[in-house]
Amino acid sequence: MLEGWIVEPSPQVKAAAATIQESLRRFEWLELVPEHFLHVWLGVPERLGESPQKRWPELEPFEIGYPRPNCFHNAVVVEVTQPMRRLVAGTQNDLPEFLPHMTVAVTRVEHPAGELRDTLTELREIDVGAQTVGEAKLVRFPAAQSTLFQPWEVVETVRLGVVPRHVVDGLLRR
Repeated sequence: MLEGWIVEPSPQVKAAAATIQESLRRFEWLELVPEHFLHVWLGVPERLGESPQKRWPELEPFEIGYPRPNCFHNAVVVEVTQPMRRLVAGTQNDLPEFLPHMTVAVTRVEHPAGELRDTLTELREIDVGAQTVGEAKLVRFPAAQSTLFQPWEVVETVRLGVVPRHVVDGLLRR
């Protein structure tokens, strides 16, 4: 099992991502990410440290955008705008190469990318939408080839801009 912190896209963003996925369906060597598994990955707990519990509740909710599809070597993704980096600031994932994104398809086998590149060029202007990030979730899911994209289990949810009750109670007792 693997655990990691994510931001779940809004239903509207997931629906818009489905239009991009529909354009990718003809590529038999791509595996489309199921709607229930779409997410923006922030990192494993070991790399984010205490930031989720201590720093994130102090952050006010913020707006992010999903402005365009793009690709990595082994995946088709939708870019996520930079405010998302607030959640990794000061952690081991606070690196220039950390590129917030939502994966919409992954490659199952190596394949020449020319036709996919042409399709993505046509899709570049698709804006998948925006949402307010008000929470992040620690999720657990099986991480093996045979269990890829199985639904996750939510282990913990941290709401932004909401100081946990036990912290408030501690302050009041002082």
